Amino acid sequence: MAETHAADLPRSPHRFVAFALIAVTILVALTARLFQLQVIDGGRYAAQAAAAQQVEVPVPSVRGLIRDREGRLLAINVPRWVVTVTPADVPAVAACLASAFFEDPLWGKWTFPDERTRARDIESFMRFWAATAVRDPWVRMTDGGEAVAIWHPPGETQNL
Repeated sequence: MAETHAADLPRSPHRFVAFALIAVTILVALTARLFQLQVIDGGRYAAQAAAAQQVEVPVPSVRGLIRDREGRLLAINVPRWVVTVTPADVPAVAACLASAFFEDPLWGKWTFPDERTRARDIESFMRFWAATAVRDPWVRMTDGGEAVAIWHPPGETQNL
């Protein structure tokens, strides 16, 4: 008697059509679900992810006294308000920066080597730098003008 193999069995076209319909139905259902998740609900999921990633943690700014190894007081804390600088504050910003960088090896002595005109020249340079930075919200100063910070973030353009 001859052996029959699975390859020799007659194939039913109805089974092939049924399998194809099931495969197409699953593919359409998965595509529809993917479209819903990505296009229809994508904004909501992106907002949820961003909210879950960003947490604001308040950090207290109270600092202790600074003492040397024998316990002598080196520095104390004096609370100051930090203010955003306006164009009217540019002379105070320039004066603060000029006095801070007057003896600096690069911005003071090397850039402005003539000590007789260094104070005038460095203040003029700092006035220009502060005036360009003040156009954007990148300059902070203590209320008495004792300290100044200027930021020029990378990738940000300046409004010259």
